[in-house]
Amino acid sequence: MRETLASIAIATLTLLAAASSASAAEPDQHGHMHSMDHRMHQPAQSAAPADSLRTVEIEARDTAFNTRAIRVHAGLTLRLVITNKGELRHEFAIGTLVEQRAHRAMMRQMPDMKHADDDMLTLEPGETRVLVHRFGLDTDMTFACNIPGHAEAGMTGRFVLVQP
Repeated sequence: MRETLASIAIATLTLLAAASSASAAEPDQHGHMHSMDHRMHQPAQSAAPADSLRTVEIEARDTAFNTRAIRVHAGLTLRLVITNKGELRHEFAIGTLVEQRAHRAMMRQMPDMKHADDDMLTLEPGETRVLVHRFGLDTDMTFACNIPGHAEAGMTGRFVLVQP
């Protein structure tokens, strides 16, 4: 009897944990669930453009970004101006390595998905868009184009956290 009650308790706790995890996820404007959940770490949050302290211009070319590393201080807000200089559609996504890998896998399933989220943009050829992000203490923050084959071709980079 005790074993049965213990098994029921474990199963209930497992279901509750799964339900609370699932309810924390929110669909994007297309109704898709994204695995890049920034609540799991505390890198910071998106910020209003007026709060920007520094502007960084980034070019997305067809096989690479024009930079592989961007130095940031914890608490710094960056205004990232991303221009697609290539002939292909590109994405600029901020996240940890784990989040980028998960998003890349999702993009293989839905390669035509477009983004206009706090930490992720899709850019058509010739398009320039702005993403504003405040960085926290997470040292594993990266940027990537997760359109199938693009990150593998070299469209990745990292944010290097430096001490003030």
